[in-house]
Amino acid sequence: MTLWPRSLFGRLVLLLVIVVTLVALTTLVLFKQDRAELIARQFGDTKVLELRALRAALENAEGERRRETLGRLSREYGVRIVAETDRPVIGVPVGGSVMTDLQTRLREALGPDTDVRIAPRSQQLFVHLKAGNQGYWIGFPLPPRRDSEEWPTRALYDLMINSKFGDERVIDAIVQHVAAMERRHVHA
Repeated sequence: MTLWPRSLFGRLVLLLVIVVTLVALTTLVLFKQDRAELIARQFGDTKVLELRALRAALENAEGERRRETLGRLSREYGVRIVAETDRPVIGVPVGGSVMTDLQTRLREALGPDTDVRIAPRSQQLFVHLKAGNQGYWIGFPLPPRRDSEEWPTRALYDLMINSKFGDERVIDAIVQHVAAMERRHVHA
């Protein structure tokens, strides 16, 4: 018994199935990579805007009401603000291409004194910036990690539904599986 088809038609069908499978897998990988880059770029743009607004507000946080202003800004922006005089260094230096790219973008947008660090225990991303004559550490909550069971299943389902690859039974099974995953996450 051989797996290689004997007829020309069978060989053509096998070749077509292999090509379609390779195209689908390539599309999945490229989609995942493109989506990750888009999310990282959007995260960086959001942090740049938030940090510019915080820096403008912190420049006016001098004098007696400084602690009150820091507390109010922390609550409004959902961040942790620590004066450099209270804590000169927080967290550990960033590693990995995504975080070093973020640090480069923040330095370009906010100046060379900007530093990015991660505090793993508190799950926060700290950015050091100067506002007026004072340095501050701004702590943002790190984005949640993706659930490992979500990939590649969800992306494959998206590809099948969006490319009309599969029949109605497959699409119904996909929709039911996605609904079951969502119910599981709601209860967790």
